[in-house]
Amino acid sequence: MKVSIALSLFISGAAIASALPSSTETVEADCVKPYLCCGELKTPLDSTLDPILLDLGINAASIVGSVGLLYFANELTASGLIPPKALACLNGYAIIDLNSIHRNNPSPANLNIYPYKAKSDAPYSIAENTLRAAIHIPRSFSHKWDKKIPVLLVPGTAVPAAITFYFNFGKLRRALPESELVWVDLPQASLDGIQLSAEYVAYALNYVSALTSSNIAVISWSQGALDIQWALKYWPSTRHVVNDFIAISPDFHGTIVKWLVCPLLNDLACTPSIWQQGWDANFIQALRSQGGDSAYVPTTTIYSSFDKIVRPMSGENASARLLDYRGVGVSNNHLQTICANNAAGGLYTHEGVLYNPLAWALTVDALLHDGPSNITRIDTKKIYEQLPQVRALKFDITYYDRDSVSPGYWFVAPYGVIDPEPPTKQWKPCQVGPYIYDADGTLIWAGSCLYDNRNIFDFKAVPNIDGGSYLSFILQHAYRNDGNDKGTGYVLDQHYETEKAVPVTNDLGAFNMHEFNILDGGKAALACSYRNKYMSLGDLGRPDEYGWVVTGGFVELDTATGEVLFEWDSEGYISIDESVKVGPSTPASGEPGWDYIHVNAVDKNAAGEYILSARFTSTIYLISGQDKSIIWRLGGEKSDFVQDFTFSKQHHVRFVESNATHTTISFLNNASDEAEQEEDTSAALIVQLHTSVSPMTAKVIERYSRPDGDLTRLRGSVQKLSNGNVFVGWSERGYQSEHSPEGEVLMEARFASSRFSTYRSYKFDFTGRPIAPPDVVSSVYGTDETDLTTIFHVSWNGATDVASWNFYARVNQAGMPVLIGNTTKLDFETMYIADGYLDWVSVEAVDEDGNVLGTSEIQRTETPSNWRLAGFQGDIMPTPHDPSTLYGDRTIADDDDDGTEDTEEVYLKAQEAAETIYKAWEVIRGVGGLLIFVLVLCSTGGLLAGMYWYFRQRSMQAYHEVASEEGQPLNEPSI
Repeated sequence: MKVSIALSLFISGAAIASALPSSTETVEADCVKPYLCCGELKTPLDSTLDPILLDLGINAASIVGSVGLLYFANELTASGLIPPKALACLNGYAIIDLNSIHRNNPSPANLNIYPYKAKSDAPYSIAENTLRAAIHIPRSFSHKWDKKIPVLLVPGTAVPAAITFYFNFGKLRRALPESELVWVDLPQASLDGIQLSAEYVAYALNYVSALTSSNIAVISWSQGALDIQWALKYWPSTRHVVNDFIAISPDFHGTIVKWLVCPLLNDLACTPSIWQQGWDANFIQALRSQGGDSAYVPTTTIYSSFDKIVRPMSGENASARLLDYRGVGVSNNHLQTICANNAAGGLYTHEGVLYNPLAWALTVDALLHDGPSNITRIDTKKIYEQLPQVRALKFDITYYDRDSVSPGYWFVAPYGVIDPEPPTKQWKPCQVGPYIYDADGTLIWAGSCLYDNRNIFDFKAVPNIDGGSYLSFILQHAYRNDGNDKGTGYVLDQHYETEKAVPVTNDLGAFNMHEFNILDGGKAALACSYRNKYMSLGDLGRPDEYGWVVTGGFVELDTATGEVLFEWDSEGYISIDESVKVGPSTPASGEPGWDYIHVNAVDKNAAGEYILSARFTSTIYLISGQDKSIIWRLGGEKSDFVQDFTFSKQHHVRFVESNATHTTISFLNNASDEAEQEEDTSAALIVQLHTSVSPMTAKVIERYSRPDGDLTRLRGSVQKLSNGNVFVGWSERGYQSEHSPEGEVLMEARFASSRFSTYRSYKFDFTGRPIAPPDVVSSVYGTDETDLTTIFHVSWNGATDVASWNFYARVNQAGMPVLIGNTTKLDFETMYIADGYLDWVSVEAVDEDGNVLGTSEIQRTETPSNWRLAGFQGDIMPTPHDPSTLYGDRTIADDDDDGTEDTEEVYLKAQEAAETIYKAWEVIRGVGGLLIFVLVLCSTGGLLAGMYWYFRQRSMQAYHEVASEEGQPLNEPSI
């Protein structure tokens, strides 16, 4: 066995050497759990792997890239250079029985999948028992749906499934216990026509699904992706049973490498499936026609620039990429782009991707979620290059009528626990605090780190100060408030700079978390107030008894000084017996006391009257701004209105309209709290009060029930938007929805994480103009001096209307900027890939009208600390390129003249480039043919040497084994 392994390593020893770090280097993980990330080198390989390699003098733990035992042999076999049986010779320890295509699988009578499952399916040309016998079902496989995920493995060219997957995704259950693995072995090791292999795959998809009464996932390597895509195209019934298609090193567009191999070694290498995988071969054209270049089911592709078999494997023309015309969801994942300058973005070749840690993380992510994998769900150290300490929450969003949704941004302030946590020296990511998102759930501004990851409440835009863009929120008091940090009400300008900081100036213990309502003009604001008082319990019929009670009220504050302009408290106005939480027999309380009314919202109308929501009396109060008397009560035991509705435990009351005869208000009817409920579903209510009649009447004119039919037991908000829509924050997990005036649900969204909630959610128009310039970082990687790429990551935290980015490079820090490209802004952070090693870079933020909103500082491109570790194979270390040579002498000033070049000159340049490419192609063909010849010669020599050694050792044995009828070996002496 050592000889076979040594031969495998001998064939590609140079590739191993280029992947090994020097003895003085250490490889540090650049990502963190839960699964595997960019810098993590470990994968769940077979436990025998490391000892075997170590015995050969190779420390597998230090190898960057693929470390599979069969890796190098598989590379050559997959290219058609070594027959599959030769691989079996190399793999002395493999269980060849696992590759059988003659299995006795069950044939339940109710499968109904042959000769077709749907009439639109293509006819099978292979007998059903033959198709069924090729499916390997382990004894441990559950044939009944038990919340496990059936996963079908489909191999590539010339390598059976068991050998392909044994040391990689055959171990998937270690990383994902919820998975159940089966695989399909294809006759002639997939060397026959791909359309024949696809019949086996199509049958296996429907068979495993029917056997388990569930949908399945499918993982492919190399040609296996073509088998699956052909099956999905011509057996449409399979599309309804596949939840996830994960393609490792796929060649959906074929490969140009086939044209290097076939002319030289036609009889040996060019079997039907090899011919069919040529770039734009007839088979590939047929597959990609009529939408076959687009996914049929949620699809995740994972591929590497260092793939020697499938080319090209980078950029927009990468053979692995699929489109998404059908909107089923596609995630194309290029390892060197996602993990640039990290171990997982290093030298991973065709089979090596099967062992890549990021490939594992993406696979597990796809299997655990609806749709394809999403790199943002993987817990890496750097979600955003410019904000590495921020872990902005993601939204899960559903739109039902996107065209009817009001324009604007979402304002939320996620928190984990309601009370301040004790300080700790442990590092925590910035997740708690104020955030702005657009209507696609794309992050616009992350303010959590600016306020030390402390709880923020009532975060919103303030449009009523002077027509400008402002923000307001409450910064909660510090842990164990000693009076030095009682919390603060903040007003920020559109540059995210503090306009006003409103402190607590009276005897209140803290700035209450419930309300910071900026009144028109911005000179005053309303806040809730709580006071602990030792009071008589006479309201409960116990005049001789005293106890502690928390009274509730509100203050009107001068936003410039924090001075209290008006204050109202429930003592003397709202009796204790109005509370739904305190009864005649409730024992007296010690300090702080009964929170008997729990105020949570206050607003003011043009007449100077205040409206107050008290949750624990289930009542809304109108209070005079003149004598502080209660003008009327709505709801509760002492309501002054004849109502056609009920409500309880409400939040966030607001005036919608108010005049002498009618008042319209909005609020959230929680209809429940932590301990009890009065109704089955919470709802936002718009209520009209007729106050000029006797008795006064109240009726619901608009009702918006929680879309999921559940209850919001705590918190929440209701906002009437300018176009008549209603935006409701249901609080828990950031759940929010938008409704049309007719009551139709237009949108609903919630945090992807269940660990966080937001007290209120708002939607406003807003214009953000940060003072700080855009952030840009850039890094360079490549395999040699002619294949260098600079990757930009750019963002501008808080800028609201950036439509695109212009990218510039300079030959030195003081050089003239050369425009190298531009791209549309699609996310908080935009990545841009440029050819060449660009040393000094900068970016411009541009709005949709072409106006430059901001320019970054000039930054220097980061280079790998170890070029070899990053995959560089050139003899001379890279040096920066002159951008004017690569991109023309275009500066900011003369870029507008671009495009005026003479047509004839353009044609001559194109012709010259074409001739250069053709010459390069001829060189590649010649060199490629020579390399292949050398590899075949080495392989043949190595195999002959191995066979000679094997038979020589065999002839020296004292005993040999002869199989008995019972299948047990018998030891007999040799003659």
